[in-house]
Amino acid sequence: MTIGARILDFAGAEADSPTRSIQGNTAQLYQETTMIKIRLLYALVFLATALNLVGQHPHEHDPAAIQSEHAAIFALVSDDQATHIAISNGSWNQPSTWSGNNIPNEGSRVVIPHGFNVLIDQVNTTVHKTIRIDGSLIFSTSVNTALLVDTLVVSPMGYLEIGSVANPVANGVQAKIIIADTGDIDTHWDPTELSRGLISHGEVVIHGEVKTTHADLAQPAKKREKQLVLSETPVNWSLGDILILPGTHVNRDFDETLIITELNGNVVSVVGMGDDGNPDPKWRGFNNRHGLSGGLNPFVINLSRNVAIESQNVSHADEWDINRRRGHVMFMHSGAGKTDTRFVGAYGLGRTDKRTPLESPELDEHGHRIPGRGINAIGRYAWHFHRGGPVGDAVIVQGLAIVDSPGLGLVNHSSNVEVSDSVAYNVVGSAFFTEMGDEVGFFKRVASIRNPGSGEGVGSRKGGTGVQQEVDFGHSGHGIWLQGGGVTVHDARIAGAANSGIIFFTQPFEEPGIGVPRFDTSLLRDPTLASGDTLSIQNVPGLLEGAVVFGSSAGIETKFHLLGAKHSGRTVISDVVTVNTRTAIKMNYTNQLTVQDSTFIGRLNGFLGGGLRAMQRNDVTRNIIFDDISLRGWHKGLNMPVNGKNQVIDGEFQNVKDIIVSTTNDDTRLIEITGNPIFSDVDISQLKHPKKDIQFDRHRIYLVTKFNPKHRVIYKLFYRDIIRLGTIEYGEKQLFYHAQANDFVPFPSDSAADYVPLEFIDKTNGELWAEYGLSIGDAVAPATAIVDPNIHALIGDPISYRPRLKLRSPGYSNQLSNYKLRYVVLHDDGSKVHRKVPGIQQLIEGWNMFTFDEEGLRTVFVFGDITPPTFVASENLPLAIHPSDLKRKFTISGMIFDNSFGSKKFKKRYKPQDLANMIQTRPEGTQFILFEFKVRDFAKNITPVSYLLEISESELPDHVKKRKRNNRRETVRALIALLGLPEES
Repeated sequence: MTIGARILDFAGAEADSPTRSIQGNTAQLYQETTMIKIRLLYALVFLATALNLVGQHPHEHDPAAIQSEHAAIFALVSDDQATHIAISNGSWNQPSTWSGNNIPNEGSRVVIPHGFNVLIDQVNTTVHKTIRIDGSLIFSTSVNTALLVDTLVVSPMGYLEIGSVANPVANGVQAKIIIADTGDIDTHWDPTELSRGLISHGEVVIHGEVKTTHADLAQPAKKREKQLVLSETPVNWSLGDILILPGTHVNRDFDETLIITELNGNVVSVVGMGDDGNPDPKWRGFNNRHGLSGGLNPFVINLSRNVAIESQNVSHADEWDINRRRGHVMFMHSGAGKTDTRFVGAYGLGRTDKRTPLESPELDEHGHRIPGRGINAIGRYAWHFHRGGPVGDAVIVQGLAIVDSPGLGLVNHSSNVEVSDSVAYNVVGSAFFTEMGDEVGFFKRVASIRNPGSGEGVGSRKGGTGVQQEVDFGHSGHGIWLQGGGVTVHDARIAGAANSGIIFFTQPFEEPGIGVPRFDTSLLRDPTLASGDTLSIQNVPGLLEGAVVFGSSAGIETKFHLLGAKHSGRTVISDVVTVNTRTAIKMNYTNQLTVQDSTFIGRLNGFLGGGLRAMQRNDVTRNIIFDDISLRGWHKGLNMPVNGKNQVIDGEFQNVKDIIVSTTNDDTRLIEITGNPIFSDVDISQLKHPKKDIQFDRHRIYLVTKFNPKHRVIYKLFYRDIIRLGTIEYGEKQLFYHAQANDFVPFPSDSAADYVPLEFIDKTNGELWAEYGLSIGDAVAPATAIVDPNIHALIGDPISYRPRLKLRSPGYSNQLSNYKLRYVVLHDDGSKVHRKVPGIQQLIEGWNMFTFDEEGLRTVFVFGDITPPTFVASENLPLAIHPSDLKRKFTISGMIFDNSFGSKKFKKRYKPQDLANMIQTRPEGTQFILFEFKVRDFAKNITPVSYLLEISESELPDHVKKRKRNNRRETVRALIALLGLPEES
């Protein structure tokens, strides 16, 4: 039954208009009511209110964290605090609607009980402290309306409607909920700062006027012009609508705030907006040219909505420049799945500030706020779907316009949310965000402009040295942040992201009171990929199809993605365009990724340094496919992974170095360049290094050998390294490094590292092969290999390789005598043969080589090591700690130095319960913790380490040390113009 039907049933009116039924029948109903009926109605009201407490009680099967959130919300709007209770269906401003015939006044605490329906049919300027909806609160769709309230709560059986799909708020009519500023939040009343916003456990339906939310330009917007030519005629754009035209520069904010002055089909005339939010009479046209390389054009977004939820105070700032008086919107728990919001403005919402680390309130054992904490509470976002559960019907969000949030924009937290045709402007952290990785749904036809970010790296707040603060992601400046692969992205537009425009950062982490989330495998796009009911969120394949990113530091990024996947599923990124970015695509700690049918445009100019890299990856990334991509305008193009099986299929390339292949990190690494890739010429005659006199050479494929492997693992230089060239131009060929030539000397005496065995110094590949069966890449290039000036490699016929060998005995040993050598022979068909070398071997410190016949001369390496490692603690590891910080994890970090691997990072984490058990007290009463642990090298040599940490009340708490003093945020012009009460109809 619809809400309209419920109202009609209750009022006994005709079934043509629920709004008209309330307005037309309420007065007549009360004129005919006797005193006995009034008393009966009062009794029914309080009975309904009492029964409704069942819906407000936390569900016992929920985790404690969810139950406490539920209880905290309804403690703010409990019946014993109510000053006004609805006792009849009727208008908000009609006395007979309320107990005692008293219309809610300034500071009132209102309850609308279950079974009662109240209509907002005018602009209300009275500020209410709280409103709880157990029944229904409905806004008229035919006249301007407004409601000012500090905290509006919709209970699990409550219903809030501001227009519906069948009856949206009419064109020319405004409806607003304004989250009022009633001073600082009373933390005795609300210790966790959940208030000051719209928080819903129930059903919320909002529908404003349908309109085109963003549109691509058909041609560049040139400097001093005053018209935008769009690729299509926009729907329901109106004179006075506010537009944002993004700047296209990577480093500067050249966005323009515009007001529509005339509409003629797809041609939109505009005027610039002044600082006061009004048309600027001195505006002479666009301040800059808004166009992109490669014949591409930017887009424009429309921020104007006739329905809005907004903050009354968007300019307040405390000493840390955090505005804790802003409102927020949260559809939580059961309410997240009962929401349908379309064409709404979210203006000036969100309190969580991503410029500074999270610092949520903490409560003592009595539920009281602990003083001195909580200046930056997590979860107070602009438009937040909070723990609604990924299983079940999808939440609908369409046409949302988020304007100016200091933290995150739209957040899908463990819910199923389908977001379409929505836009965001000036969201500091991430405009469209998934929080835990178990979410499902999509972001379709969304656009974001300007994400200034925190200035910190994407993983900088996930826990480091010393006290681990709250895990904090999405702060670096992104259009779309995906914590998992269950939410897909389709046809996105991103401009002005301080970091990457779209990022898959799928690293699981523990949510306090909930645990580490896992993905429900029944929700996979291909459920056959996984066995079992759940899957690590890191291993859920993602989908991004259709996106344009420009004016951002990076285009697309993947990190900690599909690393542990045991299935064959792949994340697919297709139909993406990046332009005017420092880097096109980053892929660190990434596996099983396909990038296809996409264009990445750089901007070669007269100067080339170490930048202008189309692709960044680390040495863990593997199994990447580039299928028919266009890559042009870069100094360095594809930087192929050093692990796994990787392909380049077809494509178009026009860069100084198109495809770069460096020495493998994996003896099964394979690079295949196949199909018909097109390599276009690049004019390199004018290219210069900004500081050095360097001659640049153009190469289609560039093979480079690195002779300093990570952790000094010299045997990796001799790994099998296959680079196949199966193109139409060359047929079936194999590429070899120049360092694989027969006469090449890999380890000359004047530059070889000190850990290289003396037996290898100044020997050619041919000599190493003859004496040890070793060569760079596990093969000596054929004598018939040819040279192409466009390819920095030797080109020869494919060769056959011997089976791979893998040690079964320790590769690093602190037993220099009585070493027994065992290995396994790995054939390409998957078969294995285990071998033992007869006798007992004697090792020396350093690399030992053992040469024997195994289908040809072979050599394996063992590192002898009896020298224990040394440990050096991080410089920022604290010497003292405040007692309150013992409630959090503590991490000791530093570097381990050893003759075997050189150096590597070290971290050891202690849980709060560990810390509590380690506290020691001196006779004079001072307390400390003595950390005692061991560090090991690869040969299992052990060094004991101790670290003394004083516990001191005089030490500043760590959260205070890590607070950042931010620069004052200026209220953007568009927000100034959008805020405020509508006029009376």
